[in-house]
Order: sequence, then structure tokens, then C-alpha cells
Amino acid sequence: MSKLILKLFCFISFFICTTVFAGHLDEALNLYKSSKFLETVKLLKPLAEKGDAEAQSLLGWMYFRGEGVAKSNKSALQWYVLAAEKGNHGAQFNLGFMYHQGHGVPLDYSEAVRWYIKAREGGNVFAHYNLGLLIEEGKGIKENAELAFRLFLFSAQKGHPQSMGKIGHYYSQGEGVKIDRQLAYQWAFLASKQGDRLGSLVLEEVMTHLNPKMIEKLTMSAKKLLKSK
Repeated sequence: MSKLILKLFCFISFFICTTVFAGHLDEALNLYKSSKFLETVKLLKPLAEKGDAEAQSLLGWMYFRGEGVAKSNKSALQWYVLAAEKGNHGAQFNLGFMYHQGHGVPLDYSEAVRWYIKAREGGNVFAHYNLGLLIEEGKGIKENAELAFRLFLFSAQKGHPQSMGKIGHYYSQGEGVKIDRQLAYQWAFLASKQGDRLGSLVLEEVMTHLNPKMIEKLTMSAKKLLKSK
């Protein structure tokens, strides 16, 4: 067999295998969305064992929640680590969360920060929010209200309710940013509409500083603060 034919054969074999794995992963995701957890695990495990990061991440999540398998923080951690080290941002966030909350590992804010930063670099909205919480409280990293504000703002603009409430609070109190009651109202309004308690509290407080005409105008334009996901 010539080198050219051998290379072509290897390429075709790789393409076929990759396509098959992708097809199985899509099928597994569809099964998971349908809550068919046992069937999901049967498809996921071979993919995860072959090194597919997305399969490893989802399998870790299923172990964490006990879906289709016995709940096990230890197994969840093992799969998350494998996927996170391959750059899977969902696994990086989940790994950070486990250290943040002490699930299956000793509580370690510094390690949580490290993984949240990696997930944040991939645009993970929840990583921005949770990292903001740690920076806001000075846990595992130096307290910095301005940086926390910027992190919350990113996820707020993506529609994350708790981040919207935080931004409303920051604007109303002048933490990490100048006081701006109009922006505080808009962000708090958006947050409260999605059931965020902090947003509702900020909204009540800020409304006492605005007249009805201004409130109506700000309500109509609040959605313009959001960016496409």
C-alpha cells in the first residue's frame, strides 16, 4: 500500500469514527433531554472512556445528580477533571462549583476561583456570576468591587437574573460604579420580572427616587440593556 493511499485510508477512518461518535453524542443528548437517563448512560460511557470531553462532562453531571447512575461526587469529580483538562468550559465551571461548595472535595475557594476563571474565558455565564460572588466577598481572591461589577454585568447582559439583581444593587448603592438610579431601576426591573429577590428589593427602594413618568420610560427601554446570547 502506497504512503498516499495509507494516509487517505487513515483520514477516511478517522472521519468515519469522528462522525459516528458525534452521532452517538447527539443521540445521548436527545435521550438526556427526554429524561431517558439509563439509555443516556449506555451511550455516554463508551464515548467518555474514549476521551470525548463533552461526554465526560455530561457523565460527570449525571453522577453528580444521580441520574441513570448511583449519585457519586467522587465519580462526578473524576469525569469533570478529565473534561476540564481538555478545555470543556461546562466541566470547568462544575469543577469550580464543587470546590466552591465542598461537594466531594474539601472546600477550597482558591481552587474554585482557578476553575471559574478558566470557564469564564470560554464565556460561561454562570462562571462569571460565581466568580463575581467570590471576588465580592474576597474568598480565594482579593476583594474588588469594580471587578465583581464587571463580571456581574457580563452575565446580566446575557439574561442571568441573579446577575441583573446584583447590577441593580451596585448601581443603587454606588459599589464598584457611580450611583445611577435609572440604570439601577432598569436592571432591578428585569431581574424582578424573572423572580430575583434582590432585584425586587432594589426596585422597591429605587422607585422612591423616580417620578412616574421616568419609571414608565425606563420600563419601556429596559430590554435594550440585554445583549444577544
